Amino acid sequence: MSTMVPVLLSPLLVLGPAFSHKTQNDPPSVSITSQMGPEGHSMYLKCTITGFYPEPTSMYWTRESNVVENELENDSLLTENGNYQHWVMVEVPFSERHTYSCHVEHGSLAQPLVVPWNEGQESGDQ
Repeated sequence: MSTMVPVLLSPLLVLGPAFSHKTQNDPPSVSITSQMGPEGHSMYLKCTITGFYPEPTSMYWTRESNVVENELENDSLLTENGNYQHWVMVEVPFSERHTYSCHVEHGSLAQPLVVPWNEGQESGDQ
């Protein structure tokens, strides 16, 4: 008489290799984009970080070294490659748009990453 033995599938087999357990600290890549605000009197600056692991991170905008409240923020999202992405957005009056910086804190960074918004070089990885 044969006995049936239950077979347990590894989460790696079910989810695929993209969601394998990561052990390294992957630093974030940062990009900043802008978009015209309502009625053309302001603009929205969006700071996006991608490719980081593990998830805990802190992001915020400053204006001349003073922390600014975010207009919008998303929860960190797990991507297909097993890393995370996150973004924060702030509304900026046109007269003040050159004084804003995005600050990123993550366990893979020795110190916070500060990326000033530069209208001439809008969206490049830092």
